[in-house]
Amino acid sequence: MRLLSFMGDAEVTLDFKDEKLLASVAGARGSFSLAGAEDVPMPSWPKPSQLAPSPDGLLAAIRFAVFSADASGRAGPLSSVCLDGRGAWATDGARVTFVALKGSALKQQVLVPASVVAMLPVGDEPVSWGVVEGVLWLVWGQQKIWSRLLEPPFPDVSPVFQRATALAKKGGLVVEYDSTELASVAEVAASAGGSPVLRGRVEKGTLQLSCRGETAEAQVERKVTAGGSRAFAVDAAKFQEAVSRFPRMAICGEGMLLFGGSLAGGHHVLMEVVDQPEEHHEATAAE
Repeated sequence: MRLLSFMGDAEVTLDFKDEKLLASVAGARGSFSLAGAEDVPMPSWPKPSQLAPSPDGLLAAIRFAVFSADASGRAGPLSSVCLDGRGAWATDGARVTFVALKGSALKQQVLVPASVVAMLPVGDEPVSWGVVEGVLWLVWGQQKIWSRLLEPPFPDVSPVFQRATALAKKGGLVVEYDSTELASVAEVAASAGGSPVLRGRVEKGTLQLSCRGETAEAQVERKVTAGGSRAFAVDAAKFQEAVSRFPRMAICGEGMLLFGGSLAGGHHVLMEVVDQPEEHHEATAAE
């Protein structure tokens, strides 16, 4: 059903045959094996006393943090948003996002699968929630969704933030920029260059982004607010997502970029990639 949801308003034809669901949409066809009702047991509806109003900002924090979760859906806890007494966390092993939650009374980890986040209400509608016998319940209006929680533990990523914050305060280069504009030019550079690695260099108030693949090279520049010089190399797609959400970053050293200043009050650490030096690219091009 998640696959069909990407088809928008296209006409979908469904049929059942030999315990399979046959789907035809936009000229494409597919078949899906069906699970019997006994294979997907429905949990008992929770009692009203087992649900409570969600903390202020809970759904916004989950929706904001989930972009850092592993998108494959196969990475267990990393394909989820972790809620605990501090806030909401998400990581795919190369980046970490944390959004603080005031008044969170959670005394244990609750892992919300990333697949559930897409079903959450977008607005500020009051939501009740609760964890009953390993099942997460979210109820708003006439809508009810439930999901069996992934097994903890979620990795302790707080030392990553502590180290990045310490480095940023000690000697990190703070760079401020227009999020929408920088995300756009980062996408252009990555697409034109044809490489997953994006190089950045800050110098004299200018951020230069370059991307070099086997057959093409792209380079763009944008004015930023910065008081020094520093270079970095990052995953192009992850960098684009980060700058689109945060208007400020600190190039920390030790392979870390610390992002902050978002309306959601979140913080984000993006690990630099181990990139081949420019000399290697030049030698390859000469050959």
